[in-house]
Amino acid sequence: MNNKILLKMKRKILLLSVSAVLFSLSACDSDDKMTNKDGEIELPSTTRTFLDVCFPGQAIVNTHKDNDEYKVYFKNYKIEFDRNGVWKQVDGKQKQGDYKAIPQFFLNEEMPEEIAMWIMLNYPNTFVVEIEKERENGIYTGYDIELSNGTDDLNFDLNGNYINGSNPFGPVTLPENTKAFLTTYFANDAIVSQRRDDNGGYEVILKSGIEIDFDGQGVWDNVDGKFENRQYKALPEVFLTAELPAVLMTFIKTNYPSDEIIEVDKEHERNIMTGYEVDLSGGAELDFDTQGNLRGNGGI
Repeated sequence: MNNKILLKMKRKILLLSVSAVLFSLSACDSDDKMTNKDGEIELPSTTRTFLDVCFPGQAIVNTHKDNDEYKVYFKNYKIEFDRNGVWKQVDGKQKQGDYKAIPQFFLNEEMPEEIAMWIMLNYPNTFVVEIEKERENGIYTGYDIELSNGTDDLNFDLNGNYINGSNPFGPVTLPENTKAFLTTYFANDAIVSQRRDDNGGYEVILKSGIEIDFDGQGVWDNVDGKFENRQYKALPEVFLTAELPAVLMTFIKTNYPSDEIIEVDKEHERNIMTGYEVDLSGGAELDFDTQGNLRGNGGI
């Protein structure tokens, strides 16, 4: 059996075991019922188990029931549950200017790992302060997330694919030629996010951090391995040698033998491809025509 699958199974079994123990303890605990202005409120067993597992040691300050749905207040968090006792919102913004990170254990267990990876790549110095499940006709359809830097309305589908809040296309299936491209050149680099852009093209972010833009026909347009703080990921040699003119590759290897190619962008004029812009790890930005001939002095 695949080691990753086995590890996940073991983790789930351990979680269920812990949940069972905690639930058996909480079932005998008089704290199952909280008294507030609405009187005595008994939380569903599903809710109690969730709180014990994902927020251990947190003292409940208050509870509220409205239309058979529940709100539970800790000192630093508010958690809302549906009528079945399943969480639908976790909010760490209980004090103005003192937002608390949503516990990592909760994020690991309750969200697709693709979401955490996407946030780490795109907002590396932030943390999640609020997460809400989105619903349509009573069915959960995705997640709405807010970060510590104030960025909100980060929308993801149930599989963890990023959806631009203003993007009318929503979650997408990539064209077959795009899938073939990724399988051929990035077979060991898992997709973290895939979405449509405002021009009808496709944007794909890989686990390595490489971002690839495709046009509306699914043909690659830009492959970018540059990150913040001058960090980068060299583009795969198999992609470069197959997709770029041999003249271009020979020029770079001859004149920049110590550099790696970290971004390739197809240039267009009136929707017609006119050449390539290539960025190197040493800082050079080179401009080539469609045949791979250098245009300008290329920084030499």
